[in-house]
Amino acid sequence: MANLIPAIEGEMGSTRYWSSTLKASELARIARAASERDDWANMGIEDRMQRELDHKRIDREIIPYLVNAADRFFASLIILVYDPDVFEFESMDELGGDSLPTAYGAALKEKMGVLSIDSGEMVALDGQHRLVSLRKIIQEDESVQAIKNGRHVAQVPGDDISVMFVLHEEMEKTRRIFNKVNRQAKKTSKSDNIITSEDDGYAIVTRRLMRVREDQPFGIEDENGDLIVDWRSNSITKRSKKFTTMSCIYESVQDILEHLEPGHFEDFEESADPTRPDEDDLDRAHDISADWWAAVLDGIEPYREAISDLQDGNNTLPERRDDRSAQYSLIFKPAGQNALMKGLLKAYKRADDQGVNLSRADLIERVHDVDFRIEADLWVDILVLQSGRMSSRKRGKRLGGELIAYMIAPEAMDDSEIEELYRSYNEERGNDLESNNPEEEEMPEDLPAPVEAEGQVPDQFL
Repeated sequence: MANLIPAIEGEMGSTRYWSSTLKASELARIARAASERDDWANMGIEDRMQRELDHKRIDREIIPYLVNAADRFFASLIILVYDPDVFEFESMDELGGDSLPTAYGAALKEKMGVLSIDSGEMVALDGQHRLVSLRKIIQEDESVQAIKNGRHVAQVPGDDISVMFVLHEEMEKTRRIFNKVNRQAKKTSKSDNIITSEDDGYAIVTRRLMRVREDQPFGIEDENGDLIVDWRSNSITKRSKKFTTMSCIYESVQDILEHLEPGHFEDFEESADPTRPDEDDLDRAHDISADWWAAVLDGIEPYREAISDLQDGNNTLPERRDDRSAQYSLIFKPAGQNALMKGLLKAYKRADDQGVNLSRADLIERVHDVDFRIEADLWVDILVLQSGRMSSRKRGKRLGGELIAYMIAPEAMDDSEIEELYRSYNEERGNDLESNNPEEEEMPEDLPAPVEAEGQVPDQFL
């Protein structure tokens, strides 16, 4: 029996296509993923038009979103129709649309009608992961935990899914369409995702920290009324008048919550749970993050001075960042800021766990005695490349944070932690831990000396 589908006909270049909607239950019944075709396994590499299914993405990202989001939505699937016995479009004109009003009847009669498809195969040329997700939900796949707990599982089968049908003509043309559809689709940037996501808890908290209000640490504007946070780019240019980047704040929010509330916010990221976190958790996460950043911006003297200058109409951020010999130039770079926050959090958490009498204010005060010059040798191969450019590697920022934590609170670390840091530091800088010849360039180096804070640092660490 033929499938009769109301559709709009269109043509682009030499390709004719038909746009329509199908109920999710109907789409899941009649269409297949490309990798599910009977001859998939026997196809040559050129004819395997789509990558194999990523079931982890289906089960952990797409399905949880569909079954839990009341405002779920996604773009059209492209369905390729292979070797049908019948594939025919009849316009309203052909079906007898004479009763339509004259003002718009002509356009509708030519383009709108009914698409008849009988037999053949309907294969998802674009959207196979969405198709399989819908099918698993409709079939109530018991292996997917999210389906059991989803708030909107019962409604998904009745969703109207936007579909574009294309008739398969020859493999070369089909491959070309697939290639262009996927190549031309621009992946959203990290900044775009932070700006637009309403389901990623870290992104929501980041945006709240940037609200233009006196009680928000980054709700500060310069003399031109612009935010001091660069939300368009993930890096700071040499002469930028911005204090930091939005992606830097995002990473710091992750660090703050993971260190201070371990486990509580583990599903905050959209990739872990594609549904919006509870509002109470969002408020709590924001308050914790705002409190820490406010303490850092107010407690670290060069930050306090730079923001005060800016509010007085004198933006000194480029000079503070560009003078590589200035003591704090490194922490006016996003990578240095992330390492600084990681170090403060590690030191604070360790001191708390070990019962060491060090407050957050104590640790922030000790930061002033760390050599944060970009040109300082201790940061080479950690936060600064051999070329002198900043490194944005995650490993470098983590190790930079460990170094800072050690330099401001060595008494909160045990011998094994210090030994592990020593090994990591030397390995990252290309030193041979087995060498004992002082004349060799790869001789292991001692860790940078901890800062002295009014005699509180034990002698064995100095």
